[in-house]
Amino acid sequence: MNFRVIFRIYVSAALLAFCFAGSQARADDLPLYFPTEKPEPISKQAFASPYFAALLEEFAKQVEKRGDASCLRSKALDGKAIQERARRILVRHGEEMIRLMQTNIDERLFRQYGGAETLGEIQRLEKNPAFTEFVKLARIGQIQTIVDWVVTSFNHFVVVNGYDWQGFSGVETGNPALLKFYDEPADRMDKLLNDNASLHSYSDLREKLRKETKAALHASVADRPSHTFFKGAEKEVAELCLVKK
Repeated sequence: MNFRVIFRIYVSAALLAFCFAGSQARADDLPLYFPTEKPEPISKQAFASPYFAALLEEFAKQVEKRGDASCLRSKALDGKAIQERARRILVRHGEEMIRLMQTNIDERLFRQYGGAETLGEIQRLEKNPAFTEFVKLARIGQIQTIVDWVVTSFNHFVVVNGYDWQGFSGVETGNPALLKFYDEPADRMDKLLNDNASLHSYSDLREKLRKETKAALHASVADRPSHTFFKGAEKEVAELCLVKK
């Protein structure tokens, strides 16, 4: 099992909404990993992560490259100032996205599709000390996938609003400094799988749980066009001095 490939597949699915402006954020694309968790701890982890901090730096580079230079000077928007504005936009709308994802899982359907049973088995296995490192690494990768879901939805919003814009996630830019945030834990997970065959069943259960959660997600979130999660951010985006096509 190659976790580099797996994480890239999930992120690339989310990127389809950015590449094709008319597409919708389908349930297949959503990072449905924590069906019974409260949204607040997930948001806290996501937006305090080193990956998110690195993405803000990449965001600032994109704005400085593509924004109107005279506008940026007049507003005194340097790298740090751009990062702070980006943080406000992404965190405010991202927290709401995560809240909607976590609070629109139908508990009855979740049980009906076997999610509760699968989750119980996962939690039982996670008590095994031999699984501790793998669980921690999987959490890192999955939190980063949530960050990419927020970021690619924002990118879609910017493009739909007519700006000259390129995405700024690791997969979109191919930036090795960003891709390492996925690749390093993924390589360690693969090594652990090679060393401990019992981890394969645990990994399969996690993917089974994701699918069962997807089946129980309310259509109002699962079928929502990705750019609409950032409705209301038009003025803030305009203040970034981006150029219309």
